[in-house]
Amino acid sequence: MKKTIGIVIALVVIVGVVVVLKNTNTTTLVANDTTNTVTTDTSTNTTPTVSTPATKPAVTPTKPKVAGYTMSDVSAHATASSCWTAVNGSVYDVTSWINQHPGGARAITGMCGKDASSAYDNQHGGQSRPESELASFKIGVLN
Repeated sequence: MKKTIGIVIALVVIVGVVVVLKNTNTTTLVANDTTNTVTTDTSTNTTPTVSTPATKPAVTPTKPKVAGYTMSDVSAHATASSCWTAVNGSVYDVTSWINQHPGGARAITGMCGKDASSAYDNQHGGQSRPESELASFKIGVLN
């Protein structure tokens, strides 16, 4: 009996299976992985049997939550040292873009703390490069 238990415990440690030993005093050893079950009936059989349960259901990934901000949140970042703006329902932290903007820093500082959708659309609406650059600064959505 001790040899059988030792073999079964070794299977649990090495393979990570669920082990059930049956006799008059039933003992159950459980490992983290439940993909296989090893059952040994020590009263009649010393060879473990392995059975595989039905396929586990697929896990559906969840979308990461996007932070939501209010215009009050945006307006609290109205300086060149912390410049947030809202454009078409999204919120962007464009602080690091101020001195890199090809049209000059003033074009960006004028957007700090405001909904700049109209100004942005008038200047860059439909242009792929400015939209791609702006997207890299997105921090959330406007609620």
